[in-house]
Amino acid sequence: MNNKTPEEVEAEVMAIFDKIKFPESIKLQLPPPCAKSLEGMLLDYTKKSMTRKFPVLEKYTNPTGGLQGGFISAAFDDTFGPLSYLVCKAPTVTLNLNVDYIRSIFPGDSMTITAEVVSRGFSALNMSARAFNEKRKLIATSTTNMVIFRVPKN
Repeated sequence: MNNKTPEEVEAEVMAIFDKIKFPESIKLQLPPPCAKSLEGMLLDYTKKSMTRKFPVLEKYTNPTGGLQGGFISAAFDDTFGPLSYLVCKAPTVTLNLNVDYIRSIFPGDSMTITAEVVSRGFSALNMSARAFNEKRKLIATSTTNMVIFRVPKN
């Protein structure tokens, strides 16, 4: 981890996003509404990894009181997405997202996800991530493949 505050990391990442040229047809909302809803906080970013922390909110629990798996998947996606844009300096889209659930996590806890680039090709990006609770117990793992869109140069 770095010694920067989450606000400093967020400002650094937003400055990088501002330099990426996207086609006019792509209107970026940063952070996107779904990320705002999950209340994730950016903790760290390097050129090949990103760490975000998500509070476990009661409104996203399943009938047994644990965080519903779809929201765990959404938190992974909300970490992979910005990392893919920053790594590729281009729009990407998720081809697949695989999640393995290890244990439950409950309100009052938080989930920290670190995503890393495994491999990058001309048109595809492969990443993996792990989610931990506050006691550093593994909650879930995830992998994804993203398609990189090439933006025509004017």
